[in-house]
Amino acid sequence: MALQTPVKSTPAPNDVPAMSPGESASIQGENQLRGALAHYGAANEETRTDIEEHISQLTDAGVAKRDLVTTLGVMFGMENSISVKCSILNELYYLEDPSVLEYVTVGLPANQPLEVRDEAISILQDLGDKRALPYLWPLLADPDENIREEAQDAIDWLATRGR
Repeated sequence: MALQTPVKSTPAPNDVPAMSPGESASIQGENQLRGALAHYGAANEETRTDIEEHISQLTDAGVAKRDLVTTLGVMFGMENSISVKCSILNELYYLEDPSVLEYVTVGLPANQPLEVRDEAISILQDLGDKRALPYLWPLLADPDENIREEAQDAIDWLATRGR
């Protein structure tokens, strides 16, 4: 008796589940995120700015905000330009997602340029999230007077009005 190999049937085109327009757009958006990261490091400053601005617009394509936040966070880590770093922090803020807090706080350490640190403090205050307080308290001992003052203002505001 000969053994027979089972034959897998190939689904007919009508048997393949169709993607909804939203699913298709989301996949395209996720592919754009991967492509943006692949090109980001080698791009000039103007192109990097265009890329980061485009990323936050992908919410309209159905890409999850958390994915956009993560991508912008990776770009922030790759970035050397002060103006682009500040722009990325602003794009994170405009996404209005709770996950931005952890990525904005990356702009606070002393190894970041003063302009970036100041922008991060302002954004944390504007977010109004009291979870930012433990990140701001160490800045009260910062060597830079402006950073100390901005941190104190943000702490005072969050303590009284934050959520």
